[in-house]
Amino acid sequence: MSLEDFRWKNRLLVIFGEEAIDKKLLETQLDEIQERKLIIMRFQNEELVYSTDTLDIKVESFLKLKSKNPRADWMLIGLDGGVKSSGKSGDLDLLKTFKRIDSMPMRQSEMRKDGKN
Repeated sequence: MSLEDFRWKNRLLVIFGEEAIDKKLLETQLDEIQERKLIIMRFQNEELVYSTDTLDIKVESFLKLKSKNPRADWMLIGLDGGVKSSGKSGDLDLLKTFKRIDSMPMRQSEMRKDGKN
């Protein structure tokens, strides 16, 4: 799947380089991740080395995303395919990312629909 294939289906947290999120924290937050339609993937040395979903990822489209945002070590991609947030590896916080997602209009609509707001 290319980056475009995720549009309107999933939010993406794309990490380039070193591990930026503690795997133990990831394991405890899997329900929260799924609830937000979030897929987390990490690329290192132009290869996919981790993903919260088992998908056939076309790495090239993600490398192109990185080339357009060379200073970012991670990017949060919204359902519309746009970059909603980005930063350096040291400032990536999964719980803050959840709050950022929850503040997005489409997520607000999902929460109202699901009775969670």
